[in-house]
Amino acid sequence: MMKTEQSDDISELAGALATVQAAMRNASKDNLNPHLRTKYADLTSVVGAAQPELGNNGLALMQTAETGEDGQTYLATTLAHKSGQWLRGRMRVEVQASKGLNSAQALGLALTYCRRYSIAAMVCVCTEDDDGHGAGVASDGQAANTSGFPQSKPQPQPPPKAQKSPAPKPPPGHPQDPPAKEGKGGLPYFRYLEKCREIKTRIGEEAYYALLKEFDLGKSNEVNANDTVTMKNVVTALLEVKTP
Repeated sequence: MMKTEQSDDISELAGALATVQAAMRNASKDNLNPHLRTKYADLTSVVGAAQPELGNNGLALMQTAETGEDGQTYLATTLAHKSGQWLRGRMRVEVQASKGLNSAQALGLALTYCRRYSIAAMVCVCTEDDDGHGAGVASDGQAANTSGFPQSKPQPQPPPKAQKSPAPKPPPGHPQDPPAKEGKGGLPYFRYLEKCREIKTRIGEEAYYALLKEFDLGKSNEVNANDTVTMKNVVTALLEVKTP
């Protein structure tokens, strides 16, 4: 839930923001969500789309983390005009514990998401989804995503599996083989390893292994094949490492 406050008068701020929005470019989707396999605009892209025009029109963005009376962490995003007029929104930061991340790292990831969403909502930053053709309809006939945030595409449903007849029971006194154990690594696990290899090539081994140590990992394949939360956090953190 987001709470909004403002100065008594925002007429000059609103006029300047209208000028910004008329000239502001869309945020480029330059990062890949490894789980949804979709591209999204990260914090750098969202800020880069808005900040030049904001500064040219006497507007500034400020973001601070605060502790509310309920003990929860909140992100305050303030849009201020050189006249002294201002507009502020507060969003509660939802922090989820995750294996391989300490409390400060988990809070940092949550704040990054909230910062990106709050700025996009405050100044109406959109991503490069709709090129103006088709009035918001994608090439496949579905409604285009113009929200400014990642949106997963509906996945095709697999055909129903044929039911297998139960295996015959062994005769009394005949030992039964133990059930076969599933081998390590399904499709998400191999995609995770593949993505780690791609990022290591891009950012270099030194930065790559330094970040893995923050998750108490020596190698990427030390993550449990069923621990999708840690795999997601590792890839997200690696994607935020800047190329040297």
